[in-house]
Amino acid sequence: MGLEVSSGFNTARQDHVNKILQIFRIDSDDEIWATDENSTTTGPEDEAGILKGNASMLGGWESLAYSKLELESDAANARMIVHLWKTYFCWQYGSHCVVYRPVFIRDMALGDYHQQMSGFMGGNKNGLSTPALALGADFMNRAKLLLAAEMDKPSNVPTIQGLLLLGQRECACGNLSQGWMYTGMAFRAMRDLGIHLDCNRLPIFGFGTMSAEDREVRRRLFWSAFTWDKIMSLALGRTPTSNAWQNASPGPIVDDTEDDSEWKPYFWDDAMPPELTHYPVQKSLMTSNFRHFIKLCEIIQKIIMRLYNGRVTRIRSHNFVDQMKHRLTEWMDQLPSGLKLNVNALPEHCPPPHIFSTKIYLPNAVPVRTAAPPSITASAAATCTRMAEELHQLFLLYSKTFKLRNMTYTLTWSMYSAATINAIDFQSTDPAVAAAASPRLSMSLHVLERGMLTDSWHPEGK
Repeated sequence: MGLEVSSGFNTARQDHVNKILQIFRIDSDDEIWATDENSTTTGPEDEAGILKGNASMLGGWESLAYSKLELESDAANARMIVHLWKTYFCWQYGSHCVVYRPVFIRDMALGDYHQQMSGFMGGNKNGLSTPALALGADFMNRAKLLLAAEMDKPSNVPTIQGLLLLGQRECACGNLSQGWMYTGMAFRAMRDLGIHLDCNRLPIFGFGTMSAEDREVRRRLFWSAFTWDKIMSLALGRTPTSNAWQNASPGPIVDDTEDDSEWKPYFWDDAMPPELTHYPVQKSLMTSNFRHFIKLCEIIQKIIMRLYNGRVTRIRSHNFVDQMKHRLTEWMDQLPSGLKLNVNALPEHCPPPHIFSTKIYLPNAVPVRTAAPPSITASAAATCTRMAEELHQLFLLYSKTFKLRNMTYTLTWSMYSAATINAIDFQSTDPAVAAAASPRLSMSLHVLERGMLTDSWHPEGK
């Protein structure tokens, strides 16, 4: 009897291991990739159908939510909430997709929007445009009060979403310690809820059966935290906290309905600046862009953990750098045409900010080891200069189209990284190198100055 039980246990354990190996793929370099297309599916077809069917009702839910705001608030307050709402979804939402928009809008229309929206607005730095600027501190104080009340309750998804938004908001405002703290609280609460676990196996882990929408919310929340963690890790020089390789991740995002939605710039009171009057309406490609950004962030995590976290042998380091370069090249080749930005053939108008943000984040993934042989150091220096030149061209495009409005933390930090290279090149003893770096350095400082000014979120861009 004991042998039969032991045999059954070993068989069950092996089945569990096999399922985990089906979720992950282990390369010859012993790296586990949670986002490998060959090892993860895009989700059950019936689940995708349910999600897309519900998402198709988004327009109706938005109208209902607007009407409810007008009925339950005074006109001025309702107008401000709608403005902050639209500003977030236009300029900031696509970078990390903290909320699942169809469910969020539906709950706003059917539930008590006050608590949800206050925390939501408090994390929205891009909403700090005039006249919203005067109310920014008030909204932040309200969000903190609501957060304090939530801390006495069990972990829940809305609170985690609010913590991530607050973390992003504080970092964008220069309050890095507060941003780090809020983000860390979100990570702990996520693990408390098991959001890092495979959605298809949640009943096994004791979380019961969840609807297709609940699973999609968890998946997006996990990957949102995962990508934001890599931004903070690079910007603050700290080890990543949210990892996809420690456990079976909740799985890939299923609903891609937002890819077909239209994106166009939004400003206060729908007052479109003259230079954007003829801006072409574009497909948002929101989900597709986020999926590829997740893959890029996983590559960046591997680079940080292998090259910059502890000591590594030189030979293994060189091999790993070559492997990561191949991964990055492969990632670029797999980008759909709508997500590619070739600096040698830039479009007339800058693409939506979430697409632009993914492109400018790529140069930060280039693996460079400081204690490298002279030949590699020279090659790395040339690569850094080339990346700084590319960022210069990309920001010229963004400035031409959007006048450096509504810049997120990722944008300003990426330019800061380029500015360090431009400053080094500007001091070069080679006159040609120094001369080429001069306009780049000037542009870098201009972008950083605009990023520090609250006026950079003004609808007129003044």
